[in-house]
Amino acid sequence: MSDTGLRSESFVALDNVLSSCRLGIDGSPSPNFQITDLPLHLGRIVQHPGGSAILHDREEIRLAIRGLDYTDESWAELSYGYGDHPTFDESLERELRERFGDSVPAAFAGLRELLIQAETCTLVDATHLPYAGEFGRLFPAFRDLASAWLLHAHRQNSADETEPSSSEIIQATVLTEDIPYGHRRDRDWLTTAVGTFYEMRATFKNDQELGLPMEKAPSIGWLRWFEVAAEGMTAKLRSDHDIAGQLVMPAHGSPTLPHQGADHRFGNVTALAAALDGRLFIDGSEGPTTDALRRFKRALAHSRFYYEPETVIKELQTLAADSVSNPRLINDVLGDVAIPSGVERSDALLSLATQLSEPYPAPRRPSLTELPMSGWELRFRFPVLVEFAKARPEAPDGIQVREVAAAYEPCRVGLPPLVGEIAELVALLPDDEDVDRAMAHLGATGTGWRPILERMVAELTAHIWAHEEERNG
Repeated sequence: MSDTGLRSESFVALDNVLSSCRLGIDGSPSPNFQITDLPLHLGRIVQHPGGSAILHDREEIRLAIRGLDYTDESWAELSYGYGDHPTFDESLERELRERFGDSVPAAFAGLRELLIQAETCTLVDATHLPYAGEFGRLFPAFRDLASAWLLHAHRQNSADETEPSSSEIIQATVLTEDIPYGHRRDRDWLTTAVGTFYEMRATFKNDQELGLPMEKAPSIGWLRWFEVAAEGMTAKLRSDHDIAGQLVMPAHGSPTLPHQGADHRFGNVTALAAALDGRLFIDGSEGPTTDALRRFKRALAHSRFYYEPETVIKELQTLAADSVSNPRLINDVLGDVAIPSGVERSDALLSLATQLSEPYPAPRRPSLTELPMSGWELRFRFPVLVEFAKARPEAPDGIQVREVAAAYEPCRVGLPPLVGEIAELVALLPDDEDVDRAMAHLGATGTGWRPILERMVAELTAHIWAHEEERNG
């Protein structure tokens, strides 16, 4: 890619990183955002455990930092060069000047320091810093729902239309199976949304902490309206009589996590190698590799992650090319992977890139009834539950809430992702045996996990707010 291409790519990434925190779901700058708080807002995204299996957000930051090396931009070019509603508008320019100085280089130097801090900053709860743009990034289903409400509210004000009922908006936005854009509202999408609602309920104490526009909120409030939507999602899931057992493959062997490659550029390739169970087959025939690739595509399409195979394909091609001059690179990234005899490792990587780029084995995500979840897919999708399950090798009659909460201090920051993942897993798998298989893949043993997990959702949420009352009392 030419220097001009790198420059353009870097500035798009910088725009994306800033807008993901600064712009609210209505597309306007959030009143809860200040440039000095950028690391805290961005830290909520890049440090969220649900995003730890991929490096998309961290890659965006890396590209954004590279964009900050181009210091010959003018304020006018930054402010008006990226569409009708740019991130670099006059108010941001004014805030950058006030904070870092009167020049673009000075502002970029300050932004660089803020971006670097995001990876290691201490996360804060919404009491101390209401959410801004990161609400939409972390709760995508409810971003869509809130956006739909605000759009209808805007139309009502501008065209004097009758306000549609809440149930109609919820039905059209989150309960319709076939939609023209975005993720299909199938069972997988619904279960993810239900999980994020329970995480959201454990995260936010009141509507103000959401960072959403309050002047146009539903009459019953944002949180209560989201709860009504989640109740509708749950009812729709329970009405699905086509889902039976065996949605999870039987557990075998000990759980393993993706190999952590030494080179950060290839984090997604290590995830692919883990999905293939360390076997880089290249014959393209039906069998374990084909199913693993289908599961890998399904995992990357998880609605929280916003990821596509194209990035993995690019990493595979880069790894194959760079390994020519550095033969140890593949081993450093993938560890001890099996390659068919007589085949060069770089050729195996390029073959996998080709297979990922083709619509076959499936142009769509296979349903769980077509292709049950593997252990890798469960560990990719539920990274917080992995840690919980490893600490609970047996399913006891009673798990002490305070003991669990102690491992996730501060509990208001650490516990909500666990609550959300538990709720999502229970909603995804209606059969008790599938829940037990899933927990076995995650590292636990024993049976009877469903009632334990359902109780944990309620009790952990209650613990968070009881803890808050004690702290503020």
